[in-house]
Amino acid sequence: MIKGDKWVKVTAIEFDWIFTSKLGKTFLWNLSKTNNLDFFNIPVIQNVIRYQWTYFQFSMIIFLFIPALLYFLVFMFYATWNIYWARDPGTSEHIDANQIMRWISLGFLIEQIIITIVNRYFSLLPFHWWELADFWNVLDFVSLALNLTVIICDAENVAFDKTTAVASIAVGLMWIKLFYYCWIFSTF
Repeated sequence: MIKGDKWVKVTAIEFDWIFTSKLGKTFLWNLSKTNNLDFFNIPVIQNVIRYQWTYFQFSMIIFLFIPALLYFLVFMFYATWNIYWARDPGTSEHIDANQIMRWISLGFLIEQIIITIVNRYFSLLPFHWWELADFWNVLDFVSLALNLTVIICDAENVAFDKTTAVASIAVGLMWIKLFYYCWIFSTF
């Protein structure tokens, strides 16, 4: 060894069996269903997850982030500007536009509820009841409930100051959720 040279430990993993063999598919399936989280501290497992992240990231952007972003934009428009605009007296075209936006917001809300239920209860990972108490899960449910409350308050013509109070909290939670979804863009 020449002065200044350093020994480097190199580790290699043969990945092709994970994608091409039945044993690899079984391995990934069992790993996704495990209750033992210590497996994820094993360096080889961490490398497999990092390698596959590039494949999962695109799907998560398409099926999670983009619908959440669209819902965020529609609800922001509805809860901030549209409710105020539609309550302008003597403008029937505003009321018609508000009803259209209400139905669009309700449609996106239902879509987000379905995505939340599918992600929480039908995912590849095993479901644990204690996960319902996780901060992000509670935030999802509270945010969806408040958004529904805003839509109901507007539909029932509840006093403007009460509707905007609930809407402001709902909008704040929507911003927090949007920032949370940005983890999808991390590279690990």
